[in-house]
Amino acid sequence: MGIPIGAKPSSNMVWETLISKYESKLSKWAQKNISMAGKVTLINSVLNALPIYLLSFFKIPQKVAHRLVTLQRNFLWGGDKDYKKIPWVKWETICLPKEEGGLGIKEISKFNEALLGKWIWDLASDQQQLWARIIKSKYGGWEELQLGRDRRGCSHWWKDLRKIYHNSGQSLFQQNLV
Repeated sequence: MGIPIGAKPSSNMVWETLISKYESKLSKWAQKNISMAGKVTLINSVLNALPIYLLSFFKIPQKVAHRLVTLQRNFLWGGDKDYKKIPWVKWETICLPKEEGGLGIKEISKFNEALLGKWIWDLASDQQQLWARIIKSKYGGWEELQLGRDRRGCSHWWKDLRKIYHNSGQSLFQQNLV
């Protein structure tokens, strides 16, 4: 699955292919009698692997994240589009690590932030890489990311990195960069 050139990351066109792939996989699996452990394994190994490419470049819109989580949740509890079963445990609990009483399913929004955060980490830790030098010439690089000033003509990707750095994890990044 490629990244559509010039598409706005928040548009449905970017994410519709991913949602279709989710639905396709789930429709094949729904016809099989799969245990709860098997379902968790399929969610972790297949469904959470499908969006890695897109999630490493674009901030997932909340509407899309909610739709993907709904598909995962319905599959886990045995429901589908037409027939919903009762989820006996909160999804937040399901997404906790196994050591904390969860099933270890990745929370897609946090996973997305972690993948985008890797770009921030790479930019901070090695500014001599070719892509980092290009980012420095185009947007001001690491220093500009830290200041968070808006510049005209910034890409959606750069704006998303700035939002993640300043909103969700600035202190986390600063503590771990020291």
